[in-house]
Amino acid sequence: MSEWPMVSVIVPMYNERGYIERCLDSLLAQDYPGEYEVLVVDGRSHDGSERVVREYSRKHPRIRVIDNPHRRRPHAMNLGVRNARGDVVMFLGAHSESPPNLLSQAVRTLKDTGAECVGGTIETVGIGFIGKAVATAVGHPLGVGGSRYRYSQKAQYVDTMGYGVYWREVFGRIGLFDEELDTSEDYELNYRLRKAGGRIFLNPQMRPRYYARTSLRGLFRQYFRYGWDKVAVVRKHPGAFLWRYRVPPLFVLGAGTVVLLSPLFPWARYALLIGGGTYLLALVGASLMVGIQCRAPYALVLPLAFACMHFGFGVGFLTGLIRGPQKVSERSGELFGANRRKG
Repeated sequence: MSEWPMVSVIVPMYNERGYIERCLDSLLAQDYPGEYEVLVVDGRSHDGSERVVREYSRKHPRIRVIDNPHRRRPHAMNLGVRNARGDVVMFLGAHSESPPNLLSQAVRTLKDTGAECVGGTIETVGIGFIGKAVATAVGHPLGVGGSRYRYSQKAQYVDTMGYGVYWREVFGRIGLFDEELDTSEDYELNYRLRKAGGRIFLNPQMRPRYYARTSLRGLFRQYFRYGWDKVAVVRKHPGAFLWRYRVPPLFVLGAGTVVLLSPLFPWARYALLIGGGTYLLALVGASLMVGIQCRAPYALVLPLAFACMHFGFGVGFLTGLIRGPQKVSERSGELFGANRRKG
């Protein structure tokens, strides 16, 4: 194998007109010495984003467009792998931007560590007042718990990775992404990789950028879907039920129980007062620290953003337990009154 193997960058896309140009421009500006291609797997977008990508592909032969009739992300990722020509496969979101050295650092890290998968610390960017609060919450330990690829500045082996970079032969060994899932397909694949003896390495010098949701409602919906899909993963792989995924549903269940019992029992009222006060203090304390350190007025909204993440995941997980393995994409319209929207 050459020093700089060919890299296939796979970008699932569905209605990303506002972001895809930035994503592609950043990928075209890579300093990678070897060959690389960009596969945009489009879920039959209807906002004009497919036309934008096809125009890019006419000007830049390294960009290819692949049709995804299923429209769902796991199918897009698998279509990308099947059509990839590279020995290294990288996944990025259409909401992302890549620094010029991302591909070079990824390949160098794969070779230096001997890991099967590597990735970087995702820099979450917010647009607007609410968006900046959401971005801060998504990149804060209080918001994401042990998901180190969201905030860690330490090079280390981790249990999963967002925007992972894999040797292509990994998929021949452990299989492709689980197409029954909606949002946790990367976590499920990484769990199988680790069970097969593979290693996942976080290099914080790799800094892909991700544009966060721009509304609290959108943030709640996003984490609701994460929670729902974790139920399907845990049913298939009980060992994947880590403590950071147990805390939100247990918290929501406990809080709901105490609220219901508080009119009847004095101890429940005390528990509600102490527990609720402690939780609120943690949210406000973390937000205050961010506000002071960053001189950020949007820290006023941070407690709500943290709560949307915690309650969204917890309620989603409990809903998944109750309603069974139906795909959240088929059911979220009932719960939220509409098809999926951005924001």
